[in-house]
Amino acid sequence: MDLDSFKYQYNSRPIDDFLGLSSTEMHHILYNPLSENSPVRLRRHLPDEVLDAIPALRIFESLVELILAEPKGIKLTKAEFLPRRVVHEIYARKHFLESDIEVGILKLDREEKWPTLYAIRMAMIVGELLEVENGRLRVTSNYLELKDNRFLLFKKLLETYANDFNWGFLDGYPEENPVGQVAWGFTLFMLNMWGLEKRDALVYAHQYRKAFPMMLGSFEGFGDLAIEAFDRCYVFRALLGFAERFGLIEEEFDYFALKSDVKATALLGRIFEIDED
Repeated sequence: MDLDSFKYQYNSRPIDDFLGLSSTEMHHILYNPLSENSPVRLRRHLPDEVLDAIPALRIFESLVELILAEPKGIKLTKAEFLPRRVVHEIYARKHFLESDIEVGILKLDREEKWPTLYAIRMAMIVGELLEVENGRLRVTSNYLELKDNRFLLFKKLLETYANDFNWGFLDGYPEENPVGQVAWGFTLFMLNMWGLEKRDALVYAHQYRKAFPMMLGSFEGFGDLAIEAFDRCYVFRALLGFAERFGLIEEEFDYFALKSDVKATALLGRIFEIDED
């Protein structure tokens, strides 16, 4: 066997910590997410009935609708947040309901209290579909080029949110460590494998930590609670901050046990093609 053949066979062997994915497949998830060679791919066509069920997209579309209704865009507050009336109007459409708001832990009196809207807005500024100019939130020429193609708008939203927007933005965990965001497609792979049944969200965190143990290093400041902090950071960012906002999971949170159970939705398979190893 020549060296190239040996390398190919070695890199193609299934790895237990990757749930049967090979090093080559994980390389694609890490560096070429959604590419043709990746085990997780975006479907080529998404009908309106699928796009209508994606909370993150509907929130973005609702925000754009309100921006375009203002001749000069939406005037932000002095701290550059959306005005309360806009936040309330979008939340009232019920594209995505925050559990803390629904049970009364948080009062929706400003944009920061609805992290889903805030994250989507900031991600779309990173993605250059929205911009702030002279204190007003406006759509960009990039948005106008895509506005008639909902699939491309969703693709831009997904790729920007998953790859470019920092999931650690203001969440209290080490911002320099992209836990959950690294190999985000692996989370979708796990959900496709295990998500038919409701499971404790920490099951996914434990498997992610097995796949990427080197990422635990920046949690040393948490001392004996480093592993617990890592796992909860993963759940907060990858499952609740990403998968749930895109409609890929259903979550049940037990406030007394501080425990989340998650289950994949049918939308996961309608948006993505995921190989089963």
